[in-house]
Amino acid sequence: MSWQPIETAPRDGTRVLLWGWTMASGEASSCIVARMEFDNTWRSHAQHVVRDASHWMPLPDGPQVKP
Repeated sequence: MSWQPIETAPRDGTRVLLWGWTMASGEASSCIVARMEFDNTWRSHAQHVVRDASHWMPLPDGPQVKP
């Protein structure tokens, strides 16, 4: 997996990793799990708007857990 330009990100509500920032994080840039919402904004799981997202990548697969 590698970072891809934000213009190629899925717009169908799929959760992805974004490189951007939120008012909640207060950081200039950070990795955030988010998805495109109906109002055409990227939002984190906590519904914070992600600003200035420049890149994205698919979420990795979860760990393999033995029963």
